[in-house]
Amino acid sequence: MAYFPPETKKAITASFDKVVREGKEYCHEGFLRRADGKVLRIKATGKPRYTGKKVTQVFGALEDITEQYRLLETEYNYAAYLTAILDNLNDVVVTIDTSGTIITANKTMSTIFGYEPDEIMGQDVSILMPDPYAKYHSEFLNHYLETGRAKIIGVGRELPGLHKSGRVFPIELSLSEVVQEGQRQFIGIVKDITERKKAMEEIYKTAYFDDLTELPNMRSFEIDLARVLNQASSQFNALDIYCCLIDMDNFTQYNLSFGKHVGDKILATIGQRINAAIDGDLKVYRGIGDNFLILSTAPVDGENRENESIINTLEWEIHKAIVTPIAVDDLIHSVTAAISSCRLEASKASYEKVNGVLSFGKKRAKKQGPGSVLTIDNAAFEDYNRYNTITHSFQRALQNNEFYLMLQPQFNASNEVIGSEALIRWEHPELGMISPVEFIPVAEESDAIIDIGNWVINEACRLLHDCEQLGKHTRIAVNISGRHIVRADFAETITQLIEKWGLAPDTLMLEITETTLVSSIDLVRERMDKLGELGFFFSIDDFGTGYSSLSYLKELPISELKIDRYFVDEINFHDDEVPIVNSIIDLAHALSVSSVAEGIENEFQKEYLRQRGCEYFQGYFYSRPLPEKAWRDFIMNSSLSKVDLD
Repeated sequence: MAYFPPETKKAITASFDKVVREGKEYCHEGFLRRADGKVLRIKATGKPRYTGKKVTQVFGALEDITEQYRLLETEYNYAAYLTAILDNLNDVVVTIDTSGTIITANKTMSTIFGYEPDEIMGQDVSILMPDPYAKYHSEFLNHYLETGRAKIIGVGRELPGLHKSGRVFPIELSLSEVVQEGQRQFIGIVKDITERKKAMEEIYKTAYFDDLTELPNMRSFEIDLARVLNQASSQFNALDIYCCLIDMDNFTQYNLSFGKHVGDKILATIGQRINAAIDGDLKVYRGIGDNFLILSTAPVDGENRENESIINTLEWEIHKAIVTPIAVDDLIHSVTAAISSCRLEASKASYEKVNGVLSFGKKRAKKQGPGSVLTIDNAAFEDYNRYNTITHSFQRALQNNEFYLMLQPQFNASNEVIGSEALIRWEHPELGMISPVEFIPVAEESDAIIDIGNWVINEACRLLHDCEQLGKHTRIAVNISGRHIVRADFAETITQLIEKWGLAPDTLMLEITETTLVSSIDLVRERMDKLGELGFFFSIDDFGTGYSSLSYLKELPISELKIDRYFVDEINFHDDEVPIVNSIIDLAHALSVSSVAEGIENEFQKEYLRQRGCEYFQGYFYSRPLPEKAWRDFIMNSSLSKVDLD
């Protein structure tokens, strides 16, 4: 007994005495210190042996349970450790048996589902599911147990969960199967994804909806259009797609005049009105800037004429909704929009083509005036295809020398050639001859007009150089685009070309339209002043067709005013005066600049202009535009009064 510490010794002694006294067995755990000082955990047992009815002996044993106890303690600690981990997870961990009964659940069960672990254990797991999942859960489980086939085992899946309060919320369930002590069990890990779903919805809303109008945005339009095109292409009969572009007229002015907040409120109101005007398969989208789009999210029967009537009615309803006055900050605002729509054969359509056709239609509608409604018909589709071909042909045309110059001589009152106007022509390999009236406005929509302008100036300089080499001094007028002259490098570019060909600046007359002058007066004046100091001369082309102000005309380095052919056509064989022509000539005299009349077709027009003081003349009466060689020959023999090419 000396090897036992006091507490163990006292307990064993008391138990031994009890065996002797009462004949009862004992089993006691305690400690024992060996002779080498090592402390063991032991289990002491004792049983009585009787002689007759009297206890005469006690026999028992001491068992070293140190290692066994250590293993049990480790297992206990490990289980406690795992329980602590599971209880501190943000996800529910639940195990069920093959009948669907919940065996275990961690403490997160109370946080996510509202049930305490002890409360839920022994319940069927369907208590955590709303219908119809709860109703059919046992069938799904039995089917898996019988066939071994299930879509959810080993794969995370989004499902609805049922809170104790009856609230349904989104969960993500990952389910796996294990075998414990020969029994099949299922371990489910459940994550509450309510916040994640909210975040995803916000991201989706940001990506696919417009904040201001809360309408679907251009990305949504692109996706829906692709789906409609795909749907239409799978049909056997001919189907169309319907799209509409609504572009606000001069809307930037509202932001500048009243503030962006007013413009935003107007756009939001317009969006609401358009959305209220449509129904069925039609859907409205917020486009880029101040425009909206409408798309039929289902293909349209291309043979049904009734659809056309419905669409026309709809577009006019939208038009009326837009022009209805809008009250913002106690002010009434009246706005208009250009509406262009198209029905395209789905099999030939694409996202790019739809956008291109609508943009083309918008430009046409804008030309008709504010608030115009335009439908792209088959003829307009041909115009669009032609426009598209022209748009993408400029660079090739420059590289392949498809452009060339025609030159129309200009004369003074004595029928002497004083210069010529360079007129660009284009012979397209597919479209044939394309008039400058058609392709120049298209080129002005991009920097193609810059490249074309530089080409014309270079060609004019080349021709002037050829004449100088042959001993003939003359002048060529070239038209300068407004987009070209306002470029920061325009003066440098034209100066370099003049120097390249060894010419004096006054051999080029730079013609600028009156419209260009009005729309970009500050920049144009800056360029003109700089080039005027270098010796270049300027002519105001098509004078009288714009809205020039006399206050700035006199401040510009202008050498001549060119009377537009529209006014020259007013001069007929009657004795009627043409006041506008007279006024332009008088204005030129007042500004001490020359006047040039273009489009003269007969002697009467020439004499009328000459008598009223016009100095220079141009038109078919004198000479048609000449190709390069004929022009050069004509210039070298300029003693001729006129040339007849008929």
